[in-house]
Amino acid sequence: MFTKGTIGLKVVINAPDIVVFKHLTDRGLLCQWFCDEVEIEPRIGGRFIFGGPHSFMSTFIEKEGNALIEEYNPPALFKFSFSLNGSPTIMEFRLSPEEDKTALLLTHRDIPRDSLMMDALIVSLSNLVHVVETGQVDYRLNYLTDITDEKIEREISIKRAPEDVFRALIDKNSLSLWFADTIKEVDPQIGGIYDVGWRSEDGRQIGPVKITHLENNRRLGYSWFYDPDGGSQAMWELTPEEKGTRVKLTHEGFKPGRYNKDYYQGWHAYMLTLKEFVENGRRPFEVVEGSWEY
Repeated sequence: MFTKGTIGLKVVINAPDIVVFKHLTDRGLLCQWFCDEVEIEPRIGGRFIFGGPHSFMSTFIEKEGNALIEEYNPPALFKFSFSLNGSPTIMEFRLSPEEDKTALLLTHRDIPRDSLMMDALIVSLSNLVHVVETGQVDYRLNYLTDITDEKIEREISIKRAPEDVFRALIDKNSLSLWFADTIKEVDPQIGGIYDVGWRSEDGRQIGPVKITHLENNRRLGYSWFYDPDGGSQAMWELTPEEKGTRVKLTHEGFKPGRYNKDYYQGWHAYMLTLKEFVENGRRPFEVVEGSWEY
């Protein structure tokens, strides 16, 4: 049976709702965080077309979103329908003021299974928050690069010392706040278990397995297992910078030709989450509904 799911993500943005709403519906501002090419008729029944290399739509057969605006109520609600791989879906942005901030709830309904939209939406929302609050966006994801390579590399700058970043990578309590809330065991030594609680259908540990490299405040590597891909290797490298730490993540050992959209955007989402956690002590989002299956 063909199943569909719903994802709900909440963020709190340090800006008035009218400012946030403008970033959702203004052509020029949308091109800074959501996509690269936009046509929008901001009214009920209007068209909303979005695409480009920084749009998640470039990974689906449609290549761009050809949406119909279902509800438009500034500055509280923006809702539109479009298709993912030929399957109709609905995306909704609902805003509510919280003193001098805005709570934004993004709900994406009727998502086809294995669309990998959770990570795509986390990346988009993280960049939305950054654009609204700073006027800049530094970590957009280009989906049109080659993501069938046997190695994925991502880099990000974090405005904290290497020891703060390293602690977030190796401390079990810290990991449970930004990486996964299912952390089982982290034994900080070469050969030590690194178990984040993920399991395959037959109960096998998947994701990180054992620590292979460990250099305090500089490097952390662990073996990785995921059916049906077999084994691979992930490595974190921390380099001091004038204003903090340059963080590099390398994940390699994939089978030749494997389509790596899951890891490519997944690691990007995790690194943005790591940045927010280390710099501000929180996740940049709250999962209100849904899972990574959709």
